[in-house]
Amino acid sequence: MKSARELSTQALQIARENNFKDSGAGVAAFEALLEAEVGNFGQARERATASLALSRKRTNLPAIAVALALAGDSKQAQGIVDELKRRYPVDTVANSVFIPCAQALLESNRGDSARGIQALQPAIRYELGPVYFFLPIYVRGLVYLHSKKGPEAAAEFQRILNYRALGAIAPACALSQVGVARAYALTGDSPRAGTLIRTSSRSGRMPTLTFPSSRKLRRSMQDCSKAQRSRPFSQCGNGWRRKASGSLTDSLRR
Repeated sequence: MKSARELSTQALQIARENNFKDSGAGVAAFEALLEAEVGNFGQARERATASLALSRKRTNLPAIAVALALAGDSKQAQGIVDELKRRYPVDTVANSVFIPCAQALLESNRGDSARGIQALQPAIRYELGPVYFFLPIYVRGLVYLHSKKGPEAAAEFQRILNYRALGAIAPACALSQVGVARAYALTGDSPRAGTLIRTSSRSGRMPTLTFPSSRKLRRSMQDCSKAQRSRPFSQCGNGWRRKASGSLTDSLRR
């Protein structure tokens, strides 16, 4: 992430120096989305602000809407969604991919996961497009995870892993390793979740020091092992399983 930030900063500086405002805004917007996906919400908001200071067009608004929805800034994210619908009513990428993803996250944060899943319907025909880096599938998995539907969440994250050849460098590929493990943990299958985390770490397919989710889950596995399964998993790991009243942003932090 450090190298990615440095390269992105260089690209943004070049764009500013050459007055390529839209290009620079696009770079900052997608960096905001990346930061939000891995749970760095403060950095995501900073990059989103930097992007909006340069431009407010279809080159950056769609990614910013999703980034802010992930980061829990629902009011600003909804405002950008409304702006996109008003200014670009026939833009396929915005209306069929990014707006559905942002709307699904917003509905989930409001506690209506069913409407969140429904909001993703327009994105189904595009969700395996390599240029979208599995974003609709990943968002669907997060919404299921937030609503404590472990099997459904696991199926979505596993789908990304099954199609990793379409975008192996996508953040969603590494994050889906954690997502599957968290989904198994929700079903009470903590040994399988722990095995997946350990296997992923040894194989090098998932960074082990970057994502707070993997550290939290690994700690939960250790606590459950010490308890020798004498307690339900929801009581292990310092409350790793979130209360239903929490937001999707809270679950990403964990």
